Amino acid sequence: MNGTDPQRHESHGEELLRERFSTPDVSATATISDSVAHYLESLDFFFIATSNRQGECNSSYRRKREGVPAVKVLDDRTIIFPDYAGNGSFRSLGNILDNPHIGMLFMDLHTGIRMRVNDDAKISEDPGWLKIFPGSLQTAKVPSEKSTSRTALCPFLTNRRSL
Repeated sequence: MNGTDPQRHESHGEELLRERFSTPDVSATATISDSVAHYLESLDFFFIATSNRQGECNSSYRRKREGVPAVKVLDDRTIIFPDYAGNGSFRSLGNILDNPHIGMLFMDLHTGIRMRVNDDAKISEDPGWLKIFPGSLQTAKVPSEKSTSRTALCPFLTNRRSL
């Protein structure tokens, strides 16, 4: 189990493979610092992964709009992001209604810094949050109030190679 967050959810498979390949655990924290909040809000895009109740996965790309961030950090444990009218399939947020588990991947392709957030999401039509994201149909809140113990903010610095 991770030393920095003893309640962090891990799969048995993760533990087996770390042991098999002698790799360390990834440090994680359940809180969002001011510098991490600034980093997340400054990014042009991020990815989300959801699955329906049968476990069938969906991933999607989310981007910021002119003058509107892709995500907003409300406090040291809460991120919200908008849901705009897209192709009308509502796969990602529809999945959240069936199964609230969500994975979010934030990447800065210039610096190589990546972060992931894994927790439960909750759909909201909070008018205050909709004002943050003009034109948004609804927002998603991560982590949800009922489950912050599985939240993991895991930073990675990728190895940059010249091509």
